[in-house]
Amino acid sequence: MQKPSGYDEAPVMGNYEKISPGGHVLEIKKVEECIASNGNAYVNVIFDTDITDSQPHYYMDLYKNDTRPDKKWCGNKFVFVNDYNDPAKTNSQFKGFTTSVEASNKGFIIPWGDGFCDSMQGKKVGGVFREEEYMKNDGTIGTAVRLAWFQSVNTVKEAKIPDIKHLKNETFAPPMDDVPW
Repeated sequence: MQKPSGYDEAPVMGNYEKISPGGHVLEIKKVEECIASNGNAYVNVIFDTDITDSQPHYYMDLYKNDTRPDKKWCGNKFVFVNDYNDPAKTNSQFKGFTTSVEASNKGFIIPWGDGFCDSMQGKKVGGVFREEEYMKNDGTIGTAVRLAWFQSVNTVKEAKIPDIKHLKNETFAPPMDDVPW
């Protein structure tokens, strides 16, 4: 085999530290109001780990070190506003997010209406992370650490690490095309 073009400049895949499961102090970078394809409202909470966290600027460092041309910011969480089963009710995860932001920022009160999203920028909030399974391109199961829910900064360090979120009971097998056995 000939040495591929760009081999010496290519980064080694897998040489990064995962964010640790458990509680982290986050800084909200931006909140966006969105509408899903089914018409349900949600907010996209874009965050990074705070300078006071055990892994400060985790998502900024991940973004800066990503050499792919189509790199994307990975620190975000979609939170639906209304309850899935009863759209007339507020989703408990959304209320958990808003009350956690208020509890984490002394004197801050949610300004409902036009200023809601802008008021969140720069605010602190706690985040509880857990391992979650996902399907890899080759059909095997991998794990990633993702934000499970928001919590107040004052209580997040004592948060119990949630159990791993397993894929639903489905049978997966890697593709067996062109395998000689």
